[in-house]
Amino acid sequence: AAAAPGGVSRSVTLVTGDRVAVTARDGRAPLVDVEPGPGRERIGFSVHVTEDAITVTPMDAVPLLAEGRLDRRLFEVHRLLASGYGDERDDLPLIAARPVGALKAGRTIAAGGLTAVRADKDGLSEAWREFVGAPSARLWLDGKVRASLDGSVPQIGAPAAWEAGLTGEGVTVAVLDSGVDGEHPDLEVAEAANFTPTASAGDAFGHGTHVASVIAGSGAASGGTYRGVAPDARIVSGKVLDDTGQGRESWLIAGMTWAAEEAKADVVNLSMSCFCDSPAVDPVEEAVNRLSEETGTLFVAAAGDLSWPYPGVIALPAAAESALAVSSVDRQDRLASMVQGPRMWDNLIKPEILAPGVGVVAARAGGTSVGAPVDGSYTRLSGTSVATPHVAGAAALVAQRHPGWDGARIKSMLMGSAKRLPVAAGAQGAGRVDAGAAVARGVAASPSSLHVDAKWPDSGTSEVRRTVTYANASDAPVELALEIGLEGPDGAPPPDGAVSLDAPRVTVPANGEATAVVAFRGVDGVAAGVYQGTLTANGADGAVVTPVVAYMEPPTSVVTVTGTDRDGKPVPYFWPTLTNMETGRSYDALPNGDGTATARVPVGTYDVAGQFATGSSWTSGFRKVYALEAGANAVPMDARRTTPVEFTNDTAGAELTGATVTLNRVAEPGYSIMYLYGDARRRVSVQTGADGRLGYTALATWEKAGAETSPYVFHDFRAERGIPDDPSLRTRRADMAGIRTSVRAFGGAESGSLRSYATAADGTLATNVTRPVPGDFTLYLRAGGGIAWSRELRLNDGSGENVARMHKGERSYRPGPQADAWNAAVLGPVPADWSNRRDGNVLEVASSCAATGALESCGRAFTGTGTLTLARDGAVLAEKEIDGWDTPDIEATVPAGAAAYTLRESIAWPGGSVPARQDTVWTFRSAETEAAAKLPLLVARFLPAGLDERNRAPGDRATLVPYWVERLPGAAAVPVASITVEASFDDGATWRELRAAGGAALGVVRVDPPDGAKFVSLRATVRDRDGNAVTQTVVRAYGLS
Repeated sequence: AAAAPGGVSRSVTLVTGDRVAVTARDGRAPLVDVEPGPGRERIGFSVHVTEDAITVTPMDAVPLLAEGRLDRRLFEVHRLLASGYGDERDDLPLIAARPVGALKAGRTIAAGGLTAVRADKDGLSEAWREFVGAPSARLWLDGKVRASLDGSVPQIGAPAAWEAGLTGEGVTVAVLDSGVDGEHPDLEVAEAANFTPTASAGDAFGHGTHVASVIAGSGAASGGTYRGVAPDARIVSGKVLDDTGQGRESWLIAGMTWAAEEAKADVVNLSMSCFCDSPAVDPVEEAVNRLSEETGTLFVAAAGDLSWPYPGVIALPAAAESALAVSSVDRQDRLASMVQGPRMWDNLIKPEILAPGVGVVAARAGGTSVGAPVDGSYTRLSGTSVATPHVAGAAALVAQRHPGWDGARIKSMLMGSAKRLPVAAGAQGAGRVDAGAAVARGVAASPSSLHVDAKWPDSGTSEVRRTVTYANASDAPVELALEIGLEGPDGAPPPDGAVSLDAPRVTVPANGEATAVVAFRGVDGVAAGVYQGTLTANGADGAVVTPVVAYMEPPTSVVTVTGTDRDGKPVPYFWPTLTNMETGRSYDALPNGDGTATARVPVGTYDVAGQFATGSSWTSGFRKVYALEAGANAVPMDARRTTPVEFTNDTAGAELTGATVTLNRVAEPGYSIMYLYGDARRRVSVQTGADGRLGYTALATWEKAGAETSPYVFHDFRAERGIPDDPSLRTRRADMAGIRTSVRAFGGAESGSLRSYATAADGTLATNVTRPVPGDFTLYLRAGGGIAWSRELRLNDGSGENVARMHKGERSYRPGPQADAWNAAVLGPVPADWSNRRDGNVLEVASSCAATGALESCGRAFTGTGTLTLARDGAVLAEKEIDGWDTPDIEATVPAGAAAYTLRESIAWPGGSVPARQDTVWTFRSAETEAAAKLPLLVARFLPAGLDERNRAPGDRATLVPYWVERLPGAAAVPVASITVEASFDDGATWRELRAAGGAALGVVRVDPPDGAKFVSLRATVRDRDGNAVTQTVVRAYGLS
């Protein structure tokens, strides 16, 4: 679907150079519009939209994704926007293996030959072509990581370890964070390194200092009250978060490598998070796992902070298999984060351990105010990032107790000795860390957690066995009594015989090992789903707890999709998707390289969609709903059985310059769109079917063949439920609105990209044409038929830089000749309808669409600068700068009583623009509201008659200027009481009142310029019957010739 251009939307440019616009809609999934990058007009796309995710996959990325050369996150639009990688910034941060020349190299990461690079968005299409042609190159998103924001140390049993003489002495702990303040009385930093672009390795944010203090603070500034878990541990600091508490994955990888390989850290604390994990092993996970294995370092990481349950979603870097993932509790051992495992992709147990993370007081870095400062030396913070250093400190105590142990064994001891809490198994892993028990115990289990992923039919009939090894570090044998307890998806234990141990007891010899085997069987009565619990080994000095997860896959459809092109040849790489029609969950069928793609999905009804090409002449699209049964299922995608989409036009000499066809899933939940592109040289064919859960749209663009600049453009459109037996689109001029369109000059604009959006009940599509500015042409749009058109014009200067955008709202057309204009003077302000309201005592205002032409709904010019000011009874509440692309807003909490408010917007545009500057002053009265209410903002609109393509009127005679008054949509409809219109011919130095014919809300004025005048400036003052008013001044409203 296309984003309605008049709505509030954000855009992001993909690594391929394609632009995706996303427009939010109340109570519905967002609208998504894909605009192919330069030279990519023939590339198809697959779009999947749910309530919380948007994925746009270009078809030429499919083989590279299948080969593992690309990170799937590069096409997860929701993630890119949430990370701040939308088009508000001009580059895309990436991590590359063997970066191509078109990418700008940054920091070289000393891990696996990776390089942090950035790709300028205006050159992404070129960089993509170079990347595709370099078979050894690989790309990942350089995602953002962020800092995850007295009784806690005793709560985890650290004093018991101190009494045993264990304080972390001789153990190195690396704090990878925002830096550490080595001048703080509680801290001593043995070594520091900086992996961010900031100038100093110190801590100007405050998070890293707090974290280091929880691990190893001496408590000197508090008389020992705020002493860390391992106060004698050696702290080294790697700065991987900047002075705002944010970082990049590439900085983190460089810091982890330094900490493990150069600083020789026994333990690394990672108190940051990014909810950006995916099924693939990305560079951060690869680095954690590899460094853990190669160096024996234990990486302790925050599992992330969620305020609502989202099962299976674990933050990076904690999601890495080797990391020890930490969630948080309060002082009463109640859960403080809603992170719940197991890991979504493979049921690996995450989080693995709990620690205190609420209201923890620790060192405050000098000059910082993060958290809730207690005094000059300490501050209070909460979150899993605060829980994590408790576990890192406990790991340092275990490392001191057992010199030579590697991180995996330390992790096993910490988990095996944790205190089980009466909370959900998936939220606690092993339980809450107990440092005293960890240093006192002699037996640990390996692996530290147990997970079984039993696939159908094994989950229904076969036995799956796992072995646990108990290692005894003491000088005496230890006898352990074993028991396993699990709960199924319904909260009940599995039936008898479903889970068993090979023996009820094991004896672990002194300084030796013993094993136990756990068997899982698909006996009668075993329900599909996740079973969670523990394997507990009870000994004389306490229990060794191993958390267990067993996933019993339900009866499953094993789907093989076969791709055959129009020549009867197998398609080596294509990427079908299967979407469950009830749940909306999508599954990828992974290509095998032999003309097939396979997927495992739960039994159910699925929308199966895919596309592929036959040479350079055809693109074929498939979409059909299938009922998939347990066991093997075959889905054919045979291009020889598809129906060609015929595009015709009865205008002699017209050439098809672009065609878009979409096959859609329109049934809730969510929606999915598959884009197929064609033109005069590349044809499109589709799989047809009358299923009303699916939809079909087609949009064709025609221009005059051979013309350098076509005198006309046709946009024809159809949309239907189901995929029609005859999907063709036949264009007849008699069915079209013929709109004589003038694109008038604006500032330094030399060309304009006109994007037209067609919307009908059964679908939406958009297309682009580029036109010279100024210039005239005839735009033919499909009339009637329930079709509404909206349009966006992007004006570009000679270098291709976007200088302005104008929008026209949705409307339908009748057949026949009509007229329209873009940038028609007078360009003036239109208040933003997405803001400018009062809700209770909160007032929200925003910069207007200040360059809106007389026949447009919104226009913004990005070359202007100015200010937006809000005042109450003459006292300024706030002022924001307006600068280029920035469209500031102001939110102010105000007294409840009625008062007079003034909103003023002043903007100037350089370079002899028309207009040159604009000053708008809104005055209105407002008091506390019971619900959100729009502000009573008025605006006067003008449309001088007879202007030329440069918005000039004849200077030797009078011009009639019609006017009308509009108000902010949704505001109370109060009648307009009066209007005064004035003109200036000396850029506002002097003014002359004009005589108005008509009423206050609608009329006309006559402007008779003096000899020698070059421009006309206009000033209007409008009042309504409630006293709300606007005075708007437009200097150089239009020119004179």
